[in-house]
Amino acid sequence: QVLCVETWGSCSMAPGEEQAGPLSVGQRVYAVWLGNGKYYPGNVEALNGESGVVTIAWEDGGDDYKEVEADKVMPFEQYQGEGTPWLASKIDAAVEVRSIESKGRCLFTNEAKSPGDIIFVEAPICAALPSKHPEVWQAVNEVHKVQPLDLGAGWHFAAAVSMLELDEKRTKLALDKWAPDEEKVPCTDSINVLAYFTAHKVKGLEQIDPDLYQKMLVSWRYNAFAHGSETDGLVMYNRISMMAHSCSATCCWQYGPDDTFVLRSRVALEPGAEITVSYLEEEDLVKGTDIRRQKLEMWRFWCACDRCQLEVDVTRGFACPKCMAGACFISRKDATETMTTCTVCYAPVRKEDQKELMGYEKQYYDVLEGIEKDDISRIEEVRGCALQCFKQHWVVYQLEQWLIEKYRLDEALHMEAVLLAQRALGFLTETSPWASHTLASAYETVGDLLLASGTKPLRKERYREAASYFERGYRVMSAICGEEGDGALVLRTKWAGAQEKG
Repeated sequence: QVLCVETWGSCSMAPGEEQAGPLSVGQRVYAVWLGNGKYYPGNVEALNGESGVVTIAWEDGGDDYKEVEADKVMPFEQYQGEGTPWLASKIDAAVEVRSIESKGRCLFTNEAKSPGDIIFVEAPICAALPSKHPEVWQAVNEVHKVQPLDLGAGWHFAAAVSMLELDEKRTKLALDKWAPDEEKVPCTDSINVLAYFTAHKVKGLEQIDPDLYQKMLVSWRYNAFAHGSETDGLVMYNRISMMAHSCSATCCWQYGPDDTFVLRSRVALEPGAEITVSYLEEEDLVKGTDIRRQKLEMWRFWCACDRCQLEVDVTRGFACPKCMAGACFISRKDATETMTTCTVCYAPVRKEDQKELMGYEKQYYDVLEGIEKDDISRIEEVRGCALQCFKQHWVVYQLEQWLIEKYRLDEALHMEAVLLAQRALGFLTETSPWASHTLASAYETVGDLLLASGTKPLRKERYREAASYFERGYRVMSAICGEEGDGALVLRTKWAGAQEKG
């Protein structure tokens, strides 16, 4: 069964395309989901030539709005949406790779960009997915069970998949990535994995060059990204892998369809500005310089980004031993940590007090590592003690984040949740005010809690206050995923709804 589609209405077509050929049952397509008017991938489930309606089986399994007018459906390969990968020539025109002393190859934009603008979209060199190669995944895990692999099963699996999937051109791209030279010599784990492949005749992997395998292994180890939806999957990109890390990165990213990597500017960029991203999870970026640098050691470098070079670490504030009202922050100079004078009474902190407070801080690090996140009584106890020691410190922020998630579910503790959410937002705006999912979520959480608390109907002032939080969250999210991104649209809808009632 086929249905001829003559026009795409407002769809974005590839250059020179004015109409499409017929659609057929089972064909992979992009179609408008009427819930928000955006295009999403799916397959044609049924065609109705008389009404011109196409039934779509959405790729995410959703059952809403499956009936779509034919002029709002297009073959998958003709969709030119934001997640469509760019040609290599287009990427090369948008960005430039340069070698920087002490950093190696880095990426720079050739064009001016505003916050939220797409810099480029890149398809992966390879996506190593256990669901696609279950026999290889099982083989590597068998080796791992007998003798635990130093890097775990995932990296070895990815190297093996590269041997199966990559042609000569993509193999060169995968190997043209930074990795320590001393790790490119075949290690015992690699020899054991390859021996297992040979002994058990794993198809396509019976005779693999150990040197090539090891180079591919470390290339994945230092340049891969976790897969967007498959827990044990890994993905490697070409130009994306040239980006340096920064704890206050100029860019952010998200996954698009078929594992494309959508890179956006998070701040205004001028031509020639460096493109940086964070190698750390967002939850780690709210922590102190000492913790961030420790976590980045797995990439074999000591972070010297602008944020880590700041003398005063505003995420590590201590209550002034003299007045208890002000904060004294960690100050780092020539690798030596001291404390600033109090922000209220200006009193210096005695050396013995500094040593004692820093000792308490390390103890709290250990407590956070071992605490059960469902043990509310314990979290409340630790927070109560931490408030006596810290003032504007990420340890308190983390404890309060856990409490917010629990308090918001208990109507009797709702006001406490509002107050803690406002405190958390205040911490973020003081310590890491740049666009991030964490900051956008903090604005959204305060807005949500304001509308969920109190007796109904709420006063108009409450709606207006919530609307202001939703608006700021929307502005932040727009810089991350674009004004039409899913996260931004959710916040824009909440903002409009609160505005209407206020």
